[in-house]
Amino acid sequence: MKRLMIILIMTLAAMTVVKAQIVRTDRGLIRWGVKASVDLNLATKWHTDAGNVKMYKPGAGFQIIGAGNISLGKNFFLEPGVSLFFDQYRYDDIYLEFNSKKINPTITKFGIRIPINIGYAIPIREAELWVYTGPELSWAIIDKVNCSTPIEDAKIEDFLTRPKNFDFGWKVGLGLPIHSWLISFDATFGLLNMNRSSSISYRENRLALSLGYYF
Repeated sequence: MKRLMIILIMTLAAMTVVKAQIVRTDRGLIRWGVKASVDLNLATKWHTDAGNVKMYKPGAGFQIIGAGNISLGKNFFLEPGVSLFFDQYRYDDIYLEFNSKKINPTITKFGIRIPINIGYAIPIREAELWVYTGPELSWAIIDKVNCSTPIEDAKIEDFLTRPKNFDFGWKVGLGLPIHSWLISFDATFGLLNMNRSSSISYRENRLALSLGYYF
């Protein structure tokens, strides 16, 4: 129940951020917008004292993003935002000690992200190309490890731990504004170890293709 309340509060906050309006400030124009993205989740190899091991297959996800684009002058802009995300990726053909079958458990996450991008609009004749970068905080409110292959009466969580809930990444991207629309492509590189064990480390990276509309 508490998780549902948190999700509801975050959803209402996101809806408030993307409310349609244009506001003038001392620094210039603020434009509120909403975006939707499809994501490709790319977890890195496990890094251990014995070497590196490929453990994961890529997975897909999506985000609904609310953002405020703040003009800083001289073609620079600041764009903080908030998003709700759903992510998935899989283990890559692993074996458990008591089980002779290969299994591909799925890691599923639902949560909130807070990106803060600073960018520059490059004039190209009558058009622009946005270049942006910045940090991103991520919090998985719900995260699970599921397995479709039966493993006797055991639970997969007894053998494979869930990733950490919090992550911090750095984003770089390009955007092409077309009137009030924005097509963008960006990459986010995870900077924190997502494994709960101190002897194993890996990071979560992500590619995203999004379509946005600014009011």
